[in-house]
Amino acid sequence: MLEEIRIQNFAIIDRLELTFDTGFNVITGETGAGKSIIIDAVDLLLGGKADGSFVRAGADKAVVEGTFALNKTVRAQVLPILKREELEGESDDYVTLAREVKSNGRSTIRINGVTANADVLKSVAILLVDVHGQSEHLSLLNPKSHIDLLDRYAELTEMRLALGALVDKVNTNRREIKRMTEDEAALKRRVDQLKREVEEIDIAELVSGEEDTLRAE
Repeated sequence: MLEEIRIQNFAIIDRLELTFDTGFNVITGETGAGKSIIIDAVDLLLGGKADGSFVRAGADKAVVEGTFALNKTVRAQVLPILKREELEGESDDYVTLAREVKSNGRSTIRINGVTANADVLKSVAILLVDVHGQSEHLSLLNPKSHIDLLDRYAELTEMRLALGALVDKVNTNRREIKRMTEDEAALKRRVDQLKREVEEIDIAELVSGEEDTLRAE
């Protein structure tokens, strides 16, 4: 769950820090108070498109940072990604995402304080938050999420990850066997080539100093 979000120089927001409790949280306010802007900031944090218009007037950049607590199921899915990309944090129970957007539209992504790319951010973010709205794309409509939902319901996530690790090992071993086989074939071709060259030299019956003799003639 999202435990804390920090927003700076984003749209009309100068600086804002929100802490969320476990359970149901509600943000209320009058029209124009900035409720939708907070959702926009969360969307950016989760990999949404960066835009220079997000930067507050007079500021150089906008910053959004969020800290997420990982339950057992989500942790089992997120940690392998962080480990693979060398993005582990100080604690396996939390992950921190951050986006910086400059006025020219360029953005920087950080996961646990380390620079990351958009694809990695999205692969982590989709496991952390599902944004529901009138025009939002719900994860229930995304076929790619159906297996995850079924595995969560059947409590098979850890077993699937363990199986995935074994499959990765098998594929790695297959690639290594293929490489070794190809190396052996290449070595055999090289040996055959050298044998032919030796045979050609023997047939030529070359004599030491023969080149000098030919030049003298």
